[in-house]
Amino acid sequence: MGYYDNILNLISVVLALAILFIIIFGCQFKKHRHIERFTNEEGSKETKENEEPKEEPAVPPPEPSSDKKKEGPPELSELETRIYEGLKSGSIEDSEIQNLIDNNIFKRENLEHMLNYIEQFKNKN
Repeated sequence: MGYYDNILNLISVVLALAILFIIIFGCQFKKHRHIERFTNEEGSKETKENEEPKEEPAVPPPEPSSDKKKEGPPELSELETRIYEGLKSGSIEDSEIQNLIDNNIFKRENLEHMLNYIEQFKNKN
């Protein structure tokens, strides 16, 4: 009967250690996994504060070809600046923008310039 007690004690110790390791590694799992979360800007700020910094990949992104490289930040034309400031302050209305589009004054290129201008500030943050 003495052998059974020793065997049962050993099995109990092994099971207790297994449970301990499962709990320890289960708590660490959240730190080592990456889940892409689709949240609004406020939600992403809260999660960024709570998460630990992640290591960036060692491979640098490919550089665009030399003929497509831009020197300096994109600049807005007078029309684009006026529309951008109006949208930022809320003083421009939808009907004014619609009139500019209908009269072929505000074009797709103007919108692309404005988006590139805004993205330069997004990339700095």
